[in-house]
Amino acid sequence: MPAHKLFQSPIYLPSLTHETSKAFGLDVPGDPMTLQTKFIGMLDHVGTHVDAFRHVSPNGATIDEMPLDMFMGKVLEPHCR
Repeated sequence: MPAHKLFQSPIYLPSLTHETSKAFGLDVPGDPMTLQTKFIGMLDHVGTHVDAFRHVSPNGATIDEMPLDMFMGKVLEPHCR
């Protein structure tokens, strides 16, 4: 994921692998269910994000104080013809 040169790039760390998740016993006879997942750590100003007004003004609204309709537009019909 690209990051601005002033900001740390995201970090990706293994959390569970197929091998380590076997210990959870999620499988059923004949179907060994396993999974893998990673921890992602990143700054709040990397990738796709929304800047709350607080980002640029100490008196600005935090993201939870901003109305949801500010982040949505009209739903457009798909152009499928």
